[in-house]
Amino acid sequence: MLDRRIEDLDITNFDADDGLHLYESLARLHLKDFVRGAWMIVEPSRRYHTNWHIEAICEHLEAVTMGQIRKLIINIPPRHMKSLLVCVFWPVWVWLKSPEARWIFSSYADNLSKRDSLKCRNILDSAFYNTVFKPQWSLKDDQNEKMRFENSATGYRIATSVGGAGTGEGGDYLVVDDPHKATDIYSEVKRQAVITWWRDVMSSRGNDPKTVRKVVVMQRLHEKDLSGELLSDGDWDHLMIPARYEPRRSVITSIGWKDPRQEENQILWPTRMPEKELDALAKEMTPLTAPGQLQQNPQPANGGLFKRHWWQRYKKSEFLLDKADLIIQFWDTAQKAGISNDCSVCATWAKTKTGFYLLDLWRGKVEAPQLKSTCIDLYAKMEPHAVVIEDKSSGSSLIQQLRQETTIPVIPYNPGQNDKEVRAVAAVPMVEAKNCYLPEGEPWVEDFISEHERFPLSEYMDQVDTTSMMREYFAKIESIQPRVRSL
Repeated sequence: MLDRRIEDLDITNFDADDGLHLYESLARLHLKDFVRGAWMIVEPSRRYHTNWHIEAICEHLEAVTMGQIRKLIINIPPRHMKSLLVCVFWPVWVWLKSPEARWIFSSYADNLSKRDSLKCRNILDSAFYNTVFKPQWSLKDDQNEKMRFENSATGYRIATSVGGAGTGEGGDYLVVDDPHKATDIYSEVKRQAVITWWRDVMSSRGNDPKTVRKVVVMQRLHEKDLSGELLSDGDWDHLMIPARYEPRRSVITSIGWKDPRQEENQILWPTRMPEKELDALAKEMTPLTAPGQLQQNPQPANGGLFKRHWWQRYKKSEFLLDKADLIIQFWDTAQKAGISNDCSVCATWAKTKTGFYLLDLWRGKVEAPQLKSTCIDLYAKMEPHAVVIEDKSSGSSLIQQLRQETTIPVIPYNPGQNDKEVRAVAAVPMVEAKNCYLPEGEPWVEDFISEHERFPLSEYMDQVDTTSMMREYFAKIESIQPRVRSL
């Protein structure tokens, strides 16, 4: 009877004893069968689309449960059920066999950890779970919270965020789902903080070093993300499933699993994520992050963030300023006034209905008094609607001087906690879409393009900083009535 396909059973009718008995037998044995039944609890309004990758993940999680695999990395594209399978269905399934199991789950954000914790608890509280499987234990009322709940068999599930697991409590299963925030991945400081947290805190939370299981599930974001760091250790099983099949990169895991696809570029989940939806998902990502998130093949951070051919050209003599909705000057000043090795940059950009036009660029090494006079001169030359200056170091002093001594409309710019790389990545789609125009014949254009082309390995990054400022500023403001002027 156990050979009957679970898809043929009606598990919505809890009074059908024969079907439920068969389903219970199958679901206790196989996580993939349990998932089909529990799906209606966590996603009642969505149809369940089974696929071979779900079975592959379930098979490897079963191997972890049995101790065949002790350390597992799963790399798979977003929106392919990784969090539901690993963080929701798996722990409540294990509690059918081992309710004493203790779990610690972590993600880059508390809200993600809380989301999956609540879904777990919904399954445990459901009529489905309690009617079909009749567990001999129950959730403890005094330890039944959003981020932590405990059962009467001493098992518990703790949810936390990356950096927040240093509570002194341990687990039999240590699980990390999406440890990196995608927008932080090009910050070396933030990326390294995740790795340090894993090495120094999370990985040592095992109750028994001889039996603890560790699972990291994520899409690849950077060659030096947590997956890349752990894979370099050489003792992790690696279940790597790209969105499109690449035979040359196909892996065979320790339990003998191999990607079943045969044809190059064959997509992963055609019933749930067909070609059109997969292409749309790729467009939501930057050219630098898409290979990692979709193909689990992060591109080395060796420059080339802004491609040369993305920049468009225009003839300055034919450009009329009445085309501009808004003209803004963006200043990235030297870190400290008087440091001769630092450059200050002023980029004047026009926002139009057809794109963004770089009208003028000044770059130089000047002391504080000359910086102020240069700013006044460039404002008089271009007559922008506003002057945006980064509010740090010498820029803060410049803002104060201009406000006290001139009527120039100065707007301070605060970059926040994001690194230069993070801000620059946000500007890539705008340039890639060929919406940014540079003037023909200007001697500074080649240096401007080269700095962007070599970023983040370029010697200087000040011109790229003004592009990042421009992207962020224009994304936040609304167009104003254009002024009619000629160049």
